[in-house]
This record gives sequence, structure tokens and C-alpha cells, in this order.
Amino acid sequence: MNIILSSKLQQKLTKMAQKTQKSEQEVIIEALEKHLNTPQISEQNCYDLALELEVIGIAEDLPSDLSTNPDYFMGLGE
Repeated sequence: MNIILSSKLQQKLTKMAQKTQKSEQEVIIEALEKHLNTPQISEQNCYDLALELEVIGIAEDLPSDLSTNPDYFMGLGE
């Protein structure tokens, strides 16, 4: 397999190989193993995660139009 790297990435790879006294191939393999063994992005959406973290709830004893009535926004952010 051949991989074409940008000159900037090639320079970083060369420096890392020299710094760690490893071949460029060893550095690439270690990086790939680390990346591929890291859990990838969750399949859950933001809503599912918020439910799981229990950050969504119901506020009690508040007006029913709290999020839509502009009167409640007066002075907000000042």
C-alpha cells in the first residue's frame, strides 16, 4: 500500500520518527492502531445523549410561555 502525504505531514512524520528512534513505518502503524482502537463517535444524537445524562427535565411552578413570551427576555444579556 502506498500513501501520499503532504509535505507538512511528511516533515512531522520524519521528525517524530527521529525523535522516537523508530522508522516512519512504525510511527504510522502505531498511530493507526491508536486511532482505530479509540472509540469512534457515538451513534446517539444530541437528544439521546441529553436524556442519558439526565440534563433534560421539566421545570415546575414556571409560566407555560416562558420560552416564547418576549416579556421574559427583557434585560437578558445586558
